[in-house]
Amino acid sequence: MTTWVVMTDELQTTKLATSIADTGSLVPRIHGRYYAALSQLYPLLIAPFYGLMTPPDAATATHAMNAFLLASAAWPAYLLARSLTASRAAGYIAAALTAFTPWLVLTTTLLTENAAYPAFVWAVFLCNRAIARPAATGDLAALAGLLLAFIARTQFFVLAIVLPVALLCHELTFASSDSGGGSRWARLRARASKAVASHRVLFSAYAVGGVVAAALAAHGSLGSLVGNYALPFGGDLLPSGIWHSAAAHLDRIVIGCGVLPFVLAFSWALTAAGRSEREEGHAFAWLLLLTIPLLTFEVASFDLR
Repeated sequence: MTTWVVMTDELQTTKLATSIADTGSLVPRIHGRYYAALSQLYPLLIAPFYGLMTPPDAATATHAMNAFLLASAAWPAYLLARSLTASRAAGYIAAALTAFTPWLVLTTTLLTENAAYPAFVWAVFLCNRAIARPAATGDLAALAGLLLAFIARTQFFVLAIVLPVALLCHELTFASSDSGGGSRWARLRARASKAVASHRVLFSAYAVGGVVAAALAAHGSLGSLVGNYALPFGGDLLPSGIWHSAAAHLDRIVIGCGVLPFVLAFSWALTAAGRSEREEGHAFAWLLLLTIPLLTFEVASFDLR
């Protein structure tokens, strides 16, 4: 297939891929000029096609690759489901439902969603594992997952906000046998301190990131971190009409998924966040409850600009 579906966006993707192939640089450029599209993972993956083939042949090869690329989200989905349920069958079901979805139609386009979909699932899996199984290697893997998601789709920077909040919520609400005595506030402080101590690598990275962000904000350049998606940083984060827009966005997603999956997932998350059977499930419940509203409001805020 060599015809356009969303011509402007697809043409932009091919130009970015051609730039990578010609220059060997990940700095996004179109016609030699910098263009602040930081979602460079997909252009990087298809750059070899546009460096070695004619544009029509490169488009055909890219469409063929898309089917495998988007469906590869089944792998992290399997790992995530198995970690939550300890069931191999549940992992297979999650993998199948993740791969064979209505949005497989996106494989007919040259859009970043083809790489962003599996990157997002990998990021969620790695973040969930880092929360449930504290370790330096887990922190590094989660940070790598966040970076992968960010370069796949810039809007996924919200996961970097969700992770530490979900981690603290998990530590503060997951009942354990070593909760100790003392007042409620003393126990909460002890758990918060334990969370930070158990994730020194993660919080050290966030501290460095906070310093860099503060320095950029002081120079009025904080928006440069997200490129073309810097509009919300230039005004009110919750502009007029945000609630209606957010509800409309969420409504489209819920209906597009068939309503029932969302209802079941949200109901499960509310229940799992309040009980403490498996750490993996408890951690994922908090990730789900925080990611959905934050991502919804982020997209709605950008669309209202």
